[in-house]
Amino acid sequence: MYYQNEVRDFGQIPKGDSQRITQEQLELGEGLIEQMSTDKFEPEKYRDEYRLRVLGMVDAKIKGRQIVATPVTHKPAPVIDLMEALKRSMRKVPERKAAVTRKARKRA
Repeated sequence: MYYQNEVRDFGQIPKGDSQRITQEQLELGEGLIEQMSTDKFEPEKYRDEYRLRVLGMVDAKIKGRQIVATPVTHKPAPVIDLMEALKRSMRKVPERKAAVTRKARKRA
């Protein structure tokens, strides 16, 4: 996800023309986009907390304060199969919305 100050023109985004995808991957991706799409997104409501923390540390360092990293106290999460996780996520989509989406795509 990009924050408001990071949004780029579509022409600047690499298209990945050399990548090959399966029909299943394409359908899962389209389904995910449909599931998450809304006209109500307002990027100005979100803040890049990570960027703000980094800028805060830079300011503190400029003022002569010492920056101390907090030790990591948890184990890294296990590696998961992203395709399987996406499939499980897509199964949660209400059938009614999925059917409406398929009809809308066929007309277009």
